[in-house]
Amino acid sequence: MKRLVSMIALMTVAVFSACAQQEYDPESDFVVEPVEGGRSVQIVEYLGGNQVVRIPSRINRRPVTHIGYMAFAANQLVNVAIPNSVTHIETWGFAANQLSSVSGTLLSKPFIS
Repeated sequence: MKRLVSMIALMTVAVFSACAQQEYDPESDFVVEPVEGGRSVQIVEYLGGNQVVRIPSRINRRPVTHIGYMAFAANQLVNVAIPNSVTHIETWGFAANQLSSVSGTLLSKPFIS
């Protein structure tokens, strides 16, 4: 009986782990530089190969507040999730992509600089 309970618990953990989605893309997919006196960062380049990108709200323990000039240009992106921490998107930040979906509460405010 003890073995059966252990097996069921292990299977439950495995199922939940398999179903859990990664909330953000890895920090290593983004090249950043400090902005606002080092209090936050700006993404200056996307190195990942995904067509669906989930930008982290923090990189190197600092909030991501800016998307730099051409940071995501020509990456064949189809979907991007922008975190609430982003307050500025520079010109051509997402140029030459095939975006069919952009999500984030930032979309309800003027943000393009």
